[in-house]
Amino acid sequence: MIYYTVFDSGGKKIADCGSESDAKQLADYRKGTYKTNRLQYSQTVDIQLSKLELPSIKIGGQEIPVQQYLPDTELEPFITNYHD
Repeated sequence: MIYYTVFDSGGKKIADCGSESDAKQLADYRKGTYKTNRLQYSQTVDIQLSKLELPSIKIGGQEIPVQQYLPDTELEPFITNYHD
């Protein structure tokens, strides 16, 4: 995978672009430059997260889960590609 990093005239990174034309346009606009980056698909990153662990945010000193479960329902489940 190839992507492009854009730097302003002072050498500060300002963006990553997926296309070279976007990177060139942004670099020209900011009077800066851009460089090509390549990611190796053979690299693997393993992340372990407990299935019981939900992300949460703190609001007013209280932990609020970001993801909440829906209540059980008596409705029939939706079945794709099924017509009456």
